[in-house]
Amino acid sequence: DTIENYSELFVQPQNATFLSIDDPDSMKDSLKNAADGRDIRLIVVTDAEGILGIGDWGTNGVDISVGKLMVYTAAAGIDPSQVMPVVLDTGTNNQDLLKDPMYLGNRHERVTGDRYYKFVDQFVNTAEDLFPKLYLHFEDFGRDNAANILNTYKDK
Repeated sequence: DTIENYSELFVQPQNATFLSIDDPDSMKDSLKNAADGRDIRLIVVTDAEGILGIGDWGTNGVDISVGKLMVYTAAAGIDPSQVMPVVLDTGTNNQDLLKDPMYLGNRHERVTGDRYYKFVDQFVNTAEDLFPKLYLHFEDFGRDNAANILNTYKDK
């Protein structure tokens, strides 16, 4: 329910960073501003294309990143001041969201192909530059993109 109704229930961003494929030039500043001087050691990033059991939920899928970080902090003792949820907003193919006037994400179909992978790569490189002790956890990407991303970054 929280994912499907995130835009309608939005109160505050839960320290999440929303990065838009339509504004890649603001990525570094957005990540720095969200960190607010904190020593970020763990990012859970999603594009929310493949949320298990419910599919593509665009930026509403931020709760997936927030929830995973809650598990990391509660069960693994990770310092909550060192975590950051991130959403890569590359659009959505969920027509209900695109028609919803309350939807907070980009109002276009998902960007795919080279432009998508260039954006992901920019995110990975920027996050690693800003937070050199970072562990990066990818969560709920669509099946094809997840496999390609895993193959690209598995040795890093």
